[in-house]
Amino acid sequence: MAADLTFAMVFDGERAARLVDHHARAAEQPALGAVIDRVLAETWRADPSPGLAGEVGRAIDFAALRRLMALAAGVPVSMPPNFDWPVVPARSGSFQVRAEARSELSNLGRWLEANPAADDPAEQAHRTYGGWLVARFLEDPNSVELPAPLRAPDGSPIGCGVGHSDASPPALALPQ
Repeated sequence: MAADLTFAMVFDGERAARLVDHHARAAEQPALGAVIDRVLAETWRADPSPGLAGEVGRAIDFAALRRLMALAAGVPVSMPPNFDWPVVPARSGSFQVRAEARSELSNLGRWLEANPAADDPAEQAHRTYGGWLVARFLEDPNSVELPAPLRAPDGSPIGCGVGHSDASPPALALPQ
């Protein structure tokens, strides 16, 4: 869920349009394509980790892909129901934003096809499925369902119960 919240901000249509505009005005400003490429380099194209860290990494990859597809389609993907964030339920994003996002998806699809991770069956399945989704999306964006992100569990986050009563929090003991 934390990854999805992050990618929702990074791949927001209005923010992406500002990146395009600012880069057009001043070449030293980051281009949208460069931002997307950096996200994909740190997610999909990063060396996979073994074990549980690998599974978490694959979940993060799909969170990035989901938000990038939404940006390319100009369709805002809603936040979890208990996350108070305004969402406009209409197509949005400039044509250039959508074009650059689609171009980066196309580049990712080619990379996934050329790099199947044959030595790791879980990563190979992950990349094969990701490549299939990208190809299907590029052919017909409406054929790929972008599921809503997971809902945050009810209640305070772990460790946030302090201060909810009249009792004082315990004193912190610093290491000697």
